[in-house]
Amino acid sequence: MNPANPEPILLVDDSPELLQALMRQHRKSFNLVIAESGEEAVRLFAEKGPFPVVVSDFQMPGMNGITFLGKVREQWPDTIRIMLTGQADVDVAVNAVNQGRIYRFLSKPCEKELFESVLNEALEQHRLKQAEKVLLEQTVRGSIQVLADILAIVNPAAFGRATRVTGYVAQIVKRMGLENPWMFETAALLCQIGCVAIPGEIIDMVAAGEELPAAQRDIYRGHPAIARRLLVNIPRLEPVAEMVARLFGPWPDRGAGEAKGTGDAVLLGSRILSAALAFDDLIVRGTGKEGALVALRGEAGLYDPQVLAELEHVDLPGQGSTLHVLPVDELRVGMVLDEDLRNTGNMLLVAKGQEVSQSMLERLKNYERMGSLEGPVRVRVSASLCETELVKRPMAGAGSNAVPGAGRR
Repeated sequence: MNPANPEPILLVDDSPELLQALMRQHRKSFNLVIAESGEEAVRLFAEKGPFPVVVSDFQMPGMNGITFLGKVREQWPDTIRIMLTGQADVDVAVNAVNQGRIYRFLSKPCEKELFESVLNEALEQHRLKQAEKVLLEQTVRGSIQVLADILAIVNPAAFGRATRVTGYVAQIVKRMGLENPWMFETAALLCQIGCVAIPGEIIDMVAAGEELPAAQRDIYRGHPAIARRLLVNIPRLEPVAEMVARLFGPWPDRGAGEAKGTGDAVLLGSRILSAALAFDDLIVRGTGKEGALVALRGEAGLYDPQVLAELEHVDLPGQGSTLHVLPVDELRVGMVLDEDLRNTGNMLLVAKGQEVSQSMLERLKNYERMGSLEGPVRVRVSASLCETELVKRPMAGAGSNAVPGAGRR
């Protein structure tokens, strides 16, 4: 028989008789799963969970209810936790609330109507929490996308740099097995957002590798602080804001491998960002991967040795891809630009090395319709994209099909 509430609820008690009685009494109303110990319940959470709601006894051999619910709170915080026990003393209730953050505390025996009412309330509480979580994630994701799109429009060179660095950071974080990789990758994607307030001629000088005079250098080095002010008020982006703010240091003298807490994650993220940006600067100037690493290691301990070790293994943009020349209407999301795109007035529209996004496609098509973007576009196409997209244009340099636009500035 299908229960009225199909979402699974885990019941944990060391009494098989009680569990079977609860199953018989409430199976028409709820989808109940049972465990006869805290240890078995943890295993079920790992294999079949997380469960929206868990109801646990207090007195159990081995892992008691407070310890078990505390573990649930730590590992599966979205689960609504309820304690059902015959130990109806105040100390048990206080410990349950404080350590396990219990939603409700029920005493045995519990009337059917009360038990079902509490379970229904708990399920509704879980649904509300999930809806709020989805809304928050969508809001954060949307905010990140808006900021990235603004940077791409206002300062294509800075956005191109951020895009390349995001690729490096994503690979480093994966190799290091760091938790919350989205946080480090978002910091990389938005690390240049403060450049929207920096004069364009300064950004152009930095992109060209020119030495900045002292006054312009001070202005440029202020962009991380500007970025922090833009990011810190967006929910969940506080650590990201701090990573970007520390882009130029100073950092406490500790190794990347020692980072554990949230504060240490911020420190590690800023170290990764700093090294990845310096690495990208050298790659763009044609230093080459090995030469770039040698140069960074020679900077008197400025960059974290563990991060530099991971940079040895990163793939450069376009590595393992094929070169194609395509009209704008045949570009696809995921392709990587192999040249700077400029309009007919020589204004930079999109920087080389940037991955094609949906918003970029729309912008380029608009420029083409207005007649301010001429000729086909040189792009790198990954093997996986080639398998799913029909790319008919010849590869660059094939016979008489020399690369069009090679002289585009």
